[in-house]
Amino acid sequence: MVAALAMLGWGWTPSSASISPLLAFCASGIFSAYLGRWLLFESVIELGPARASAFQTSVPLFTALIGWLLLGEQLALEEWLAMATTLLGLLLVSQQYPRHREAVPPSIAQRWNLRLFSIGLASALAYAAGHTCRGYAIRLWNEPLLGVLLGAVTGFILQIYTGGRIQVLWSRLLYRDWE
Repeated sequence: MVAALAMLGWGWTPSSASISPLLAFCASGIFSAYLGRWLLFESVIELGPARASAFQTSVPLFTALIGWLLLGEQLALEEWLAMATTLLGLLLVSQQYPRHREAVPPSIAQRWNLRLFSIGLASALAYAAGHTCRGYAIRLWNEPLLGVLLGAVTGFILQIYTGGRIQVLWSRLLYRDWE
């Protein structure tokens, strides 16, 4: 952001752009700077830093998948296998285990918590959607510094505008009893 502002201050003139890349950069800010970050903080609270970071390492997987679905990116067989392996790892990481040893081990249904899995997954998907929007925007308008500034400002304005009101809605969705 600082680099983009400095370049604008020194008289740098960006190339002209249509509305599509500008909207895509704004969407990247909504997904990454606002929604992804908020869900990341929620996943750290709910899952702890170690489990939450495991979900964040899956962002490239989801970015590739969304790019394949929406932008026509090509994926090799090895990449598909890596995605399947990563998803399996996420399923394993999201299971809950008792803090102390019990006489009867919990069943798979007792260990599985869909809400915890969905918070971490939603965070990774939001960041991946932001990366995909940014990639699309750069294809159309090769001004990444200005685009990042636009996305960051969009996310910041959204955070200021929604403040605590949106947190009530998200909390109701995230803390709903999924079991």
